[in-house]
Amino acid sequence: QTKSEIKTIIKSQQEAPLKNLPDFTDWHSINSQTEGYYKGVHTDKLCTLLSAEEIELYITVKQGYFTVKGYPFLKCNKDISSNDELITKILSCFIFYIEEYISDHYRYGLTQISEIAVKAMSPGINDPGTAVKAIDMLSILLIKRLSISDINYSFKHSKDTPLLYIHETRFDELLHDNFTPLRNYAKGDAYVMTNVLEAFKNILFVAHENSAARESLFNYLNAIVDDINEHVTNEYDRQEINNMLKSIARISKQQGDTLLARFKRQ
Repeated sequence: QTKSEIKTIIKSQQEAPLKNLPDFTDWHSINSQTEGYYKGVHTDKLCTLLSAEEIELYITVKQGYFTVKGYPFLKCNKDISSNDELITKILSCFIFYIEEYISDHYRYGLTQISEIAVKAMSPGINDPGTAVKAIDMLSILLIKRLSISDINYSFKHSKDTPLLYIHETRFDELLHDNFTPLRNYAKGDAYVMTNVLEAFKNILFVAHENSAARESLFNYLNAIVDDINEHVTNEYDRQEINNMLKSIARISKQQGDTLLARFKRQ
């Protein structure tokens, strides 16, 4: 289901490609009038309103972000600060609640898979095989995510210009959010950590020409290697990890060699 949600976004961006994004710097802020976790937006209802008012909107926060009253989580291309009625109508299109559904955003599906991996590593369950399967699924989904722009948009009720721009969760944020709990829980398990490295190798194989994604991957790989250096001391396990790092270096030699050198320092 998560993969399907990602494909839907990719398809919509391919069918209506956007050459240039606006500069949101000078757009006018709209503050939240409530507190809670921002979970989504009624896109059809909001775009109908934006079309009627001839305005464009940018959602500056990612889904799942906790907002407080007065937080500027929206930007508008026109100053509507004096139109309280319109602002109220706009804000009524946004959803704030506790539950997380994959149909709201693919990020929730990634989180659920990550949580399955962490739970599988708990002492009461002790199922590293399931953890590794979850890691493999995360790698497949993150590879798909590479095809999505960090700023999403909607052309609904508009033929020429998007009415709504949405801040997607960045690739580096997805790496952090989904692998950090697992990394912290399984950093002493050489089998699981080797498979985490293999997942990163597979993502890197697809993303090695994407400089931003490659940088994010290696930044996080540095953190993984630091944990391995501290918690994996068995020579056999370290040799297996070293072989996996060599495979990564064959994909991206300069950064991979630096990673290998970091690993060997002990």
